[in-house]
Amino acid sequence: MTKREETYGTHTVDELRQQLKAQAVVQPKTPVEQFRQAATGIQNAVRQQQLSTEQQLQSTLSDASTYITQAQKLESISDLVQQVANMLQQAPESVRTNPGQYKQLLGQLQTLIAERRSTANLEVAQALSAAVANLSLAQTHMFSGYTMVELDEMIRRSQEILKQFETPSQGIH
Repeated sequence: MTKREETYGTHTVDELRQQLKAQAVVQPKTPVEQFRQAATGIQNAVRQQQLSTEQQLQSTLSDASTYITQAQKLESISDLVQQVANMLQQAPESVRTNPGQYKQLLGQLQTLIAERRSTANLEVAQALSAAVANLSLAQTHMFSGYTMVELDEMIRRSQEILKQFETPSQGIH
């Protein structure tokens, strides 16, 4: 997870907390205002959950793109190795008669492997950073669960508010 994603997750959590606190502070006077506030709170919380999920999806797609690029580079390395193996199988004496061709292929292979090694080192650093960011993401998910409990409570309160508008013969289904 990138620093931006970590910040986004923390920002979303902070925003939700502020909204929930703000809703708790402002007490509407009439049942209609109470219901309107509850509905708005539910809408805002669901919207924040959608944004968080979309951000996580974008991150996953970005990771998938990185893995595709890695696979393509490894495929290039494999192709070069296979090319050398095929040349040796078809004409073993070509090592003596044309060593320059092998030297060129091995040079290309060495360049690709050096690039892959450098990328692997960078990936290790990024993975360690992602581990720390994932702890933050876990906190975000925990708060998301808490938010769902709060949403359930808001819905329950909304149903209680609606009961004030019911006549004895009506019921909400």
